[in-house]
Amino acid sequence: MVFCQWGGMVYKMSDMFLESRPVTSSVNATQATLLNESQITDIVSDIADEDLRKDVAELLARTINARQRLSAINLRPYSGTNVDYEGLEIWQKLAPQFGSAIGAVSSTLQFLAILAPEPQEDSPIDDKRIDEAFSDFDDAFSEEAFAAPAAAAATEAPVTGNAKTESGSDLRLRLANTAWAISFMLKDEIMRFGSRMRQSHVMMDRWNLLSELQETCHKLSKGLDALTMGVCSAFSSVSRDEVIPGFRSELAFSLELRRLIFELRDQVRVVRQKMDALPKEQWRSIAEEIYGLIDNFVYGPAFGWLRAFDKREIIQFRKALRDTLDDPNAKGRDFHEPIEGTVRFLEALEVINHREILVEHDRNVLTEAAAHLQKAMQLPRMEGRQEFAAAISCLSKAWGRDTQLDAMVEMTLDPMADLKQEDILTRVQLVLSGL
Repeated sequence: MVFCQWGGMVYKMSDMFLESRPVTSSVNATQATLLNESQITDIVSDIADEDLRKDVAELLARTINARQRLSAINLRPYSGTNVDYEGLEIWQKLAPQFGSAIGAVSSTLQFLAILAPEPQEDSPIDDKRIDEAFSDFDDAFSEEAFAAPAAAAATEAPVTGNAKTESGSDLRLRLANTAWAISFMLKDEIMRFGSRMRQSHVMMDRWNLLSELQETCHKLSKGLDALTMGVCSAFSSVSRDEVIPGFRSELAFSLELRRLIFELRDQVRVVRQKMDALPKEQWRSIAEEIYGLIDNFVYGPAFGWLRAFDKREIIQFRKALRDTLDDPNAKGRDFHEPIEGTVRFLEALEVINHREILVEHDRNVLTEAAAHLQKAMQLPRMEGRQEFAAAISCLSKAWGRDTQLDAMVEMTLDPMADLKQEDILTRVQLVLSGL
């Protein structure tokens, strides 16, 4: 007899789920911790229909397993400054892990098709095309890893049952309406990945390959996160940080990465401005100072959190600065291009603010800040200080979202600054309107 364990509960699983599945769905302590075991367990326990409760527990277990395998893929050793791996060599090392991870994703899709079949209409992405996309990677991806979800859905009738408060069929319909589009997206991403990996410019170039692998891990992970959120929200009112694996740590990393990128940008800008007051013969000292700042960043924690292409660009600008500094015949004007290129690239990294996790975070804290400011403005000056302090605390959490807001927060530390609460609120509302 085979069981699926979820938190403190154990559910019996049918053997048919294990025959075509390359991974186990048991949830160990580490996995349960990542997904906030108590919250998820409560959601599953509250499902009155027993058969549906078992199926949802199994689906979430498979989703956790796939997410864990994707998270275990480490690309950092292949993207350092002193690494000389070729693309094909990297793929040979990582193929087994990717095969296992994508097999786990496919296992999740297989079970999802049984639990919540897609609407009965022709899909442009079928499982035969997924298999064909990986026809050149038989050694890395087993045929079983792409078991046919559509076929499973056609041969296995979804289980229904009587619920105390809501019928199992109604709950399954709600789940299907939530999850089928996510399933479609995940299958599309798997097929796209297989097609891209057959292109020589991806496989033979280290940075192209790393970028492709990083993007695939990111998109599949986000799809699984959306599936987890969709399944849980179909039965309960939950927030992402309660049920998404690693959500809080990802947010912390993103906030810290933004802080370090913008800190580096501002430091380089300050050094660059010295060029305007110095003769060209002294620009070598400017280049040396900027190179030192870039070097510290490369060997710090933030570098490992960057996208592969961004890492490549920083390495190239760092090398251009180093090569120019090592040239004894380099003149002042020779330093201009690598310095300006570095500044422009760091300014372009401001696109980090487009990350969904940062947009959502900043929207929440700025909304909270606006509420505190409005209260502070309605209260007498002394009584409103606490609300104003709470507003500034919220604004500091969104540091990097808007340079003018950042400047306003700094001005609050100066008792002589001419800064009105109304001006801060107006700026906060303007920034919020763009999120």
